[in-house]
Amino acid sequence: MSQQGQRPPSYAVAISQPGFQDQPEPNYGTGGRPTQPTPVQEAVTEAPDDHMSLAVFACLCCCWPVGICAIIKSMETRKAIAAGNIPVAIEASRNARIYAMISICLGLVIIVVILVIMLV
Repeated sequence: MSQQGQRPPSYAVAISQPGFQDQPEPNYGTGGRPTQPTPVQEAVTEAPDDHMSLAVFACLCCCWPVGICAIIKSMETRKAIAAGNIPVAIEASRNARIYAMISICLGLVIIVVILVIMLV
């Protein structure tokens, strides 16, 4: 219900085009074109893989002494993830993968040496 005899409120006159007030000047970098802002990289907070299956495979099928070290590092990864200590978990995960790969490589070298000795 409107009140009779009242005038509508006056509006301020826009000096620039509507919708373009308070727009920042474009950032012209090299080449005369506007440049896009660089995205901010977020820190990795995702839990790393513990490589337990690789460690067990390396222990059972390859060089078992180094495979046991891989399993121990894999369990340390799980404990660090459970405690919420992601940097320690990342380090233990990397070490578990390295020990498992060393075990697999040593196992392959041992197999090749045994085959060469048997065939010669």
